Amino acid sequence: MGFLLSKFEGFWSSDKSKNATAESEPEKKVYSWFEIFTSFDLRVNFKFWSKAFINGNPFNIFNLTSCRVFLLDNIATINIDNCSNCAIFIGPTHQSVFIRNSRECNLIVSCQQFRMRDCEKANVLLHCTSQPIIESSIKIKFACFRFFYDGLSDQMRKANLSPFLNYWHNVYDFSPSSDVQHPNHSFLSETKVDECLAFFDLRKLESVPEDVRDLHLSTSKSVVPKTCSPKSLDRELSVHSKDKQLLVVLPFQERTELLETLIISVKEAKFELLQSVETSAISQDELERLLTMSQSDLDSDAISGGDTDTTTAPNFTNKMKSKGKVVALMFSVKEEERDALKSWVGTHEILKQNSYISRGNSANTQFEKLKDYLQMQFH
Repeated sequence: MGFLLSKFEGFWSSDKSKNATAESEPEKKVYSWFEIFTSFDLRVNFKFWSKAFINGNPFNIFNLTSCRVFLLDNIATINIDNCSNCAIFIGPTHQSVFIRNSRECNLIVSCQQFRMRDCEKANVLLHCTSQPIIESSIKIKFACFRFFYDGLSDQMRKANLSPFLNYWHNVYDFSPSSDVQHPNHSFLSETKVDECLAFFDLRKLESVPEDVRDLHLSTSKSVVPKTCSPKSLDRELSVHSKDKQLLVVLPFQERTELLETLIISVKEAKFELLQSVETSAISQDELERLLTMSQSDLDSDAISGGDTDTTTAPNFTNKMKSKGKVVALMFSVKEEERDALKSWVGTHEILKQNSYISRGNSANTQFEKLKDYLQMQFH
């Protein structure tokens, strides 16, 4: 797919961009079509669309000012250098996204590893399956990934990115601020998230390619469930300490259908999703060990498969037919809606037959065990 040139007003100020300039560099070996394109020093107002063109190759972006870039494709790894006042969507990236020497940008990113260095004033809506890292950067604000277009779920699977494994909030700063009251990174409010998403709204863009419009690109829904920032999570855990419920979903043959059902229906639920995790492949015996509580810890409210009878986790794990990945979702449910999660699960036959619910202390302990198991597999 080609690219579109179009004027674009700045995000952070009302300054107009200067006229486009272009100087070609000596011909060099390249990995992808876009690297050929960006071998020019382009400082122009333009939109760039790429659909099914990168196809899992490495990719580079540099020297862009006041531009919108939509990479609706699988990417191996991507470097972004010296960009300012841009809105950039980065499709599922199997390895790393590295952003350097850039300022005043809005980004929506899905990747395995996220790194940012020497940057200033950036809003990042992130889906990252490892701990994001910033260095020598200031005024960086994060929020949970929010985006959709036809084929994005398939691209995430190809990139081996789980929508339920997202460490967007667990940012590590290699060069933390000496002022603890003003750290280098923080988290976007819902209002600011909406302002950021507005720069990616097709309804506000002109000259959008027809085949891109056909993808039903949307900022109002997402293939990644929205989870809490640390501040919101701390508040929920303290205020609703007795109202947490854990939904554990077994691996099974129709896994793709199950995940799509989960993603869609989690947003429809009336309770808040605090955290989510997807483990690496796990055996029935290992899952039973992780979910089984000692008698003193066992919560009498644990239920299985939508049934009202109290049960223990081993009865649930017997449904496993083979080793596979397990999804766990931690919800906050109001006291007066204690049966809401059970009722919601009961309306989805796939979930009802392949899920386990626990509450209170059991939910806390089981979720932490599943997270610890995943971390052990990474090291």
